Amino acid sequence: MLNNIEPSRVFFFLLLASMGLMFGMSAGAQPAAPPRVVLRDDSPREPEFARFKARILAAAEAGDVETLMALMSPDISSGYEPSTPASVLEKYRVAAGRPWLALRDALLLGTVSEGSEFVAPSTQTLDMSPDDAIIIADDVRLRAAPNDQAPVLRRLSRLQVVTLDRTQLYDSNLTETSDQPRGPRAWARVTTADGQTGYVFARLLVSSENSRFVFGRIDGQWKLVALARGAG
Repeated sequence: MLNNIEPSRVFFFLLLASMGLMFGMSAGAQPAAPPRVVLRDDSPREPEFARFKARILAAAEAGDVETLMALMSPDISSGYEPSTPASVLEKYRVAAGRPWLALRDALLLGTVSEGSEFVAPSTQTLDMSPDDAIIIADDVRLRAAPNDQAPVLRRLSRLQVVTLDRTQLYDSNLTETSDQPRGPRAWARVTTADGQTGYVFARLLVSSENSRFVFGRIDGQWKLVALARGAG
């Protein structure tokens, strides 16, 4: 059949076919997935610690002050300051019926075994830049300005890695002590891996600015023995 077609037309048909193949491949190509982390939880390896973790998590969620104090070391280490269980709870604004938000969130992100201790959240043990942050909820809105009325630029997925803008850093003291923090310091300015910049409600991410909790044995019993707050 091609014998009866002029060579110029044959070339034209082949060119159209190759272009169609090229555009078809382009249309079917998928954009690169954003970088994500994998959470880790070592607590099942130590059943006694797993039971302790479940108990302290329930107490943190319920704001069960009596149980929380019983599960903390009497001389708990909190940064460079001498602390007591009562003073730590006061700093985090934990009261009867008021959850310990920071501890709850950290435990839900997994605990990692480090020698004879466990550390939460597991994200604190990842080999990441101090400027990295991890989205910890699904379908998080990246907004054009630091308020919940600003236009939505895109939506971010759980465990997606973004980069913090440290010139407009969120206040971890604010976001870890209030379930609904307000004001510009409740927002983090971040940049995605493909270069888009916007604002994320900081309750929905975690970074090196957030608290780190350490659990160890005292007289054979698991306790919360140390914590360090972020520098935000």
